Amino acid sequence: MEATLHYQPTDSDELTVSYIHSQARSDLNLLANIYVPFEQAVIRPNVYGISPSDIPDRLVVTGTFALPFHLVLCPVVDIHTGLPYSAVDMLQNYVGAPDAARFPYYFSLDFQVYKEFDVATVPFLGFIKGRTARLGIFSLDVTNRHNPNDVFNNVTSPSFGQFAGLGRRVDGFVFEIH
Repeated sequence: MEATLHYQPTDSDELTVSYIHSQARSDLNLLANIYVPFEQAVIRPNVYGISPSDIPDRLVVTGTFALPFHLVLCPVVDIHTGLPYSAVDMLQNYVGAPDAARFPYYFSLDFQVYKEFDVATVPFLGFIKGRTARLGIFSLDVTNRHNPNDVFNNVTSPSFGQFAGLGRRVDGFVFEIH
Protein backbone atom coordinates (compact mmCIF):
# COMPACT_ATOMS: atom_id res chain seq x y z
CA MET A 1 0.00 0.00 0.00
CA GLU A 2 1.29 3.46 -0.83
CA ALA A 3 -0.07 6.88 0.03
CA THR A 4 1.50 9.94 -1.59
CA LEU A 5 0.94 13.62 -1.00
CA HIS A 6 2.28 16.06 -3.59
CA TYR A 7 2.23 19.79 -2.84
CA GLN A 8 3.35 22.50 -5.28
CA PRO A 9 3.02 25.97 -3.71
CA THR A 10 4.79 27.69 -6.64
CA ASP A 11 5.91 26.81 -10.16
CA SER A 12 9.46 26.13 -8.95
CA ASP A 13 8.82 24.57 -5.52
CA GLU A 14 7.34 21.18 -4.78
CA LEU A 15 7.19 18.70 -1.93
CA THR A 16 6.31 15.00 -2.11
CA VAL A 17 5.68 12.79 0.91
CA SER A 18 5.19 9.04 0.38
CA TYR A 19 4.40 6.35 2.93
CA ILE A 20 4.73 2.74 1.81
CA HIS A 21 3.55 -0.28 3.75
CA SER A 22 4.55 -3.62 2.29
CA GLN A 23 5.28 -7.24 3.07
CA ALA A 24 7.87 -9.33 1.26
CA ARG A 25 8.00 -13.10 1.62
CA SER A 26 10.13 -15.46 -0.40
CA ASP A 27 11.96 -18.76 -0.64
CA LEU A 28 14.98 -18.31 1.65
CA ASN A 29 17.04 -21.13 0.13
CA LEU A 30 18.39 -19.13 -2.81
CA LEU A 31 21.31 -20.24 -4.95
CA ALA A 32 23.14 -17.00 -4.07
CA ASN A 33 23.12 -18.00 -0.38
CA ILE A 34 25.25 -21.08 -1.14
CA TYR A 35 28.23 -18.95 -2.21
CA VAL A 36 29.38 -17.68 1.17
CA PRO A 37 32.99 -17.38 2.40
CA PHE A 38 33.14 -20.82 4.06
CA GLU A 39 35.22 -23.84 3.18
CA GLN A 40 32.08 -25.88 2.51
CA ALA A 41 28.89 -24.65 0.94
CA VAL A 42 26.04 -23.86 3.35
CA ILE A 43 22.98 -25.71 2.12
CA ARG A 44 19.98 -25.26 4.38
CA PRO A 45 16.59 -26.96 4.27
CA ASN A 46 14.11 -25.16 2.05
CA VAL A 47 12.32 -22.46 4.05
CA TYR A 48 9.69 -19.92 2.99
CA GLY A 49 9.47 -16.79 5.10
CA ILE A 50 10.18 -13.08 5.47
CA SER A 51 12.37 -11.94 2.59
CA PRO A 52 15.80 -10.45 3.45
CA SER A 53 14.67 -7.32 1.58
CA ASP A 54 11.43 -6.86 3.58
CA ILE A 55 10.83 -3.25 4.65
CA PRO A 56 7.28 -3.08 6.07
CA ASP A 57 7.19 0.67 6.73
CA ARG A 58 8.90 3.42 4.76
CA LEU A 59 8.51 7.19 4.66
CA VAL A 60 10.21 9.14 1.85
CA VAL A 61 10.09 12.93 1.63
CA THR A 62 11.52 14.71 -1.43
CA GLY A 63 11.40 18.26 -2.58
CA THR A 64 12.65 20.88 -5.00
CA PHE A 65 12.97 24.44 -3.74
CA ALA A 66 14.17 27.60 -5.48
CA LEU A 67 16.90 29.49 -3.62
CA PRO A 68 18.41 32.93 -4.27
CA PHE A 69 20.88 33.33 -7.20
CA HIS A 70 18.88 30.76 -9.27
CA LEU A 71 20.09 27.87 -7.11
CA VAL A 72 17.89 24.81 -6.52
CA LEU A 73 17.79 22.73 -3.32
CA CYS A 74 16.69 19.09 -3.55
CA PRO A 75 16.47 17.37 -0.14
CA VAL A 76 15.55 13.71 0.40
CA VAL A 77 14.60 12.15 3.74
CA ASP A 78 14.33 8.36 3.95
CA ILE A 79 13.10 6.63 7.12
CA HIS A 80 12.31 2.93 7.12
CA THR A 81 12.07 -0.23 9.15
CA GLY A 82 15.38 -2.04 9.49
CA LEU A 83 16.08 -5.03 7.29
CA PRO A 84 15.52 -8.51 8.75
CA TYR A 85 18.31 -10.94 9.61
CA SER A 86 18.55 -14.49 10.93
CA ALA A 87 20.36 -15.78 13.99
CA VAL A 88 22.57 -18.76 13.08
CA ASP A 89 24.75 -21.28 14.92
CA MET A 90 28.35 -22.36 14.22
CA LEU A 91 27.22 -24.52 11.29
CA GLN A 92 25.14 -21.65 9.83
CA ASN A 93 21.86 -23.37 10.73
CA TYR A 94 18.97 -21.07 11.65
CA VAL A 95 18.42 -20.52 15.37
CA GLY A 96 14.75 -19.70 15.75
CA ALA A 97 12.61 -18.40 12.92
CA PRO A 98 14.57 -17.16 9.87
CA ASP A 99 14.74 -13.37 9.48
CA ALA A 100 12.92 -12.86 12.80
CA ALA A 101 15.31 -10.13 14.05
CA ARG A 102 15.73 -6.68 12.51
CA PHE A 103 18.33 -4.00 12.06
CA PRO A 104 17.54 -0.67 13.75
CA TYR A 105 15.40 1.87 11.93
CA TYR A 106 17.19 3.51 9.01
CA PHE A 107 17.31 7.31 8.69
CA SER A 108 19.06 9.29 5.98
CA LEU A 109 18.97 12.96 5.01
CA ASP A 110 20.49 13.72 1.61
CA PHE A 111 20.54 16.91 -0.42
CA GLN A 112 21.75 18.42 -3.65
CA VAL A 113 22.18 22.12 -4.44
CA TYR A 114 22.71 23.01 -8.09
CA LYS A 115 22.42 25.70 -10.71
CA GLU A 116 21.35 25.11 -14.30
CA PHE A 117 22.70 27.10 -17.21
CA ASP A 118 22.88 27.01 -21.00
CA VAL A 119 25.87 24.90 -22.09
CA ALA A 120 26.57 27.25 -25.03
CA THR A 121 27.57 29.98 -22.53
CA VAL A 122 30.63 27.95 -21.43
CA PRO A 123 33.61 28.81 -23.70
CA PHE A 124 34.99 25.27 -24.13
CA LEU A 125 31.50 23.74 -24.53
CA GLY A 126 30.11 26.34 -26.94
CA PHE A 127 29.85 23.76 -29.73
CA ILE A 128 27.00 22.01 -27.83
CA LYS A 129 23.79 23.77 -28.80
CA GLY A 130 20.37 23.55 -27.16
CA ARG A 131 21.53 21.74 -24.02
CA THR A 132 21.53 22.74 -20.37
CA ALA A 133 24.12 21.84 -17.76
CA ARG A 134 23.69 21.31 -14.06
CA LEU A 135 26.57 22.15 -11.72
CA GLY A 136 26.28 21.65 -8.00
CA ILE A 137 27.18 19.86 -4.80
CA PHE A 138 25.58 16.95 -2.98
CA SER A 139 25.78 15.29 0.40
CA LEU A 140 24.52 11.81 1.22
CA ASP A 141 23.67 10.96 4.82
CA VAL A 142 24.18 14.52 6.08
CA THR A 143 23.57 13.52 9.71
CA ASN A 144 26.20 10.73 9.51
CA ARG A 145 23.78 8.59 11.53
CA HIS A 146 24.76 5.06 12.53
CA ASN A 147 22.94 3.10 9.81
CA PRO A 148 24.60 -0.32 10.08
CA ASN A 149 24.67 -2.68 7.13
CA ASP A 150 26.01 -5.77 8.92
CA VAL A 151 25.35 -7.66 12.14
CA PHE A 152 27.09 -10.35 14.17
CA ASN A 153 24.34 -12.94 13.75
CA ASN A 154 26.16 -16.05 15.02
CA VAL A 155 24.76 -16.91 18.46
CA THR A 156 28.13 -18.37 19.55
CA SER A 157 29.94 -15.08 18.92
CA PRO A 158 30.68 -12.86 21.92
CA SER A 159 29.57 -9.98 19.68
CA PHE A 160 26.21 -11.61 18.84
CA GLY A 161 23.54 -8.98 18.13
CA GLN A 162 26.00 -6.11 17.71
CA PHE A 163 25.71 -4.07 14.53
CA ALA A 164 28.63 -3.06 12.33
CA GLY A 165 29.36 -1.46 8.98
CA LEU A 166 28.61 2.16 9.58
CA GLY A 167 27.25 4.18 6.72
CA ARG A 168 29.41 7.20 6.05
CA ARG A 169 28.61 10.68 4.89
CA VAL A 170 29.58 11.24 1.26
CA ASP A 171 30.03 14.70 -0.25
CA GLY A 172 30.75 15.52 -3.87
CA PHE A 173 30.21 17.62 -6.96
CA VAL A 174 27.64 17.18 -9.71
CA PHE A 175 28.09 18.08 -13.37
CA GLU A 176 25.44 16.89 -15.80
CA ILE A 177 24.54 17.85 -19.35
CA HIS A 178 20.88 17.45 -20.37
